[in-house]
Amino acid sequence: EELIQEYAHKFHFLSDYLILRLANIYGLGQQKGWFIPDTIEKIRKAIPNPETGKNPETERKEWEKEITIFNGDSIRDFIYVEDAVEAMLVLVKSGKPGIFNVGGGKSHSLKEVASELAELSEGRITVHYVNNAVNENALDITKITQATKWKPKVALKIGLKRVWEKA
Repeated sequence: EELIQEYAHKFHFLSDYLILRLANIYGLGQQKGWFIPDTIEKIRKAIPNPETGKNPETERKEWEKEITIFNGDSIRDFIYVEDAVEAMLVLVKSGKPGIFNVGGGKSHSLKEVASELAELSEGRITVHYVNNAVNENALDITKITQATKWKPKVALKIGLKRVWEKA
């Protein structure tokens, strides 16, 4: 960011740069290695097959009805992929220069996200939390909202439901 700003200042195009700080983007097709798809996978693996009553991983009747989430009190800002793309398009079309945070407009604990996903399992799974570290990563989207009137449309609960149903 500093390099871009320095370059823009040096070559006098201060009104021509746009820097976006994106929150944790999630949505359909997201790769493993991120909190939401990994948590969905954990839950799905812990739910027994309704026909056999067995865990699909082990095919044994002894299955876990619980998953463990680490650092559940950590705070994150999540934004559904459609909202992130729309924010980028709105900013580019607006012609407004500068640095903008693009997020969901509300922070959520990992515990809250995991609980929402567990709820989508229709009560077949519970979540156990182990807190090793607590940190916060939430974005203030006031600047983009004031500059373009853009606000995210997909609430976390709705976005998680969309991903859950397609995972």
